[in-house]
Amino acid sequence: MSETSSDPGALAGEPLIAALRRGFECVDTTVHAGGRAWRILRPRKVDDLLDADAYERDGRIPYWAELWASAPVLADHLARQPGRGRSLIELGCGVGLLALVAQAAGYRVIATDYYAEALAFVRANFFLNQLVPAPEVRLVDWRELPEDLPRADRIVAADVLYEAPLVPLIVDAIDRLLGPGGAATIADPGRSSAALLPERGRGRLRSRRPGDPRRGPGGAVDPPLHAPPSLKATTSRRRRRGPAKVVAARAAGH
Repeated sequence: MSETSSDPGALAGEPLIAALRRGFECVDTTVHAGGRAWRILRPRKVDDLLDADAYERDGRIPYWAELWASAPVLADHLARQPGRGRSLIELGCGVGLLALVAQAAGYRVIATDYYAEALAFVRANFFLNQLVPAPEVRLVDWRELPEDLPRADRIVAADVLYEAPLVPLIVDAIDRLLGPGGAATIADPGRSSAALLPERGRGRLRSRRPGDPRRGPGGAVDPPLHAPPSLKATTSRRRRRGPAKVVAARAAGH
């Protein structure tokens, strides 16, 4: 897929969608999230994208191509919190559902992923849903965050804690990118690696139990997610200048 993988910004609109359909076996689906229906173009089979050489080289697995269960859950949560022009970075944006909902809710979105192909699908899905302008997209390796990637008022990520080695990378990314007074939200279906998040964040994230009404210095801790029994949440505050909240959510699914 040289037309998009080498430079995801080279094409736009119908030419971009046509190139994606040529380069991938695609499926066009409708997803209900954030109070509306979204048209989502994505690869049909993740297994078809597996690359043994890429995995041997740096452990790459094309998680981006799947529409994971936690994304609609987090999208619904985010849609209830108007952005009012605040900045938001999505870590591991995949095909862009969460970025779509965030921008529709009034956030200024930077969608990031490890795969250039994912960023091309994000831009394509913004075009298909007639949501303008297209968000800023950035190719990001959590092991070496770009120095020019700015801090944001919100950081969101859905289904990114696939394996235990990813947990400290997520904690480092939040610590580096979350601005003073900002909030980060991570949704996960209950993988064992997600349970490591509070421990890995010790010293930088201070855990608080759901429903804890206490206020910390400089601001209030957000209430936990109100969700059915399949969704559990914990809240945390960052030990830095100004209050910063982190919500780690567990969503039903994979």
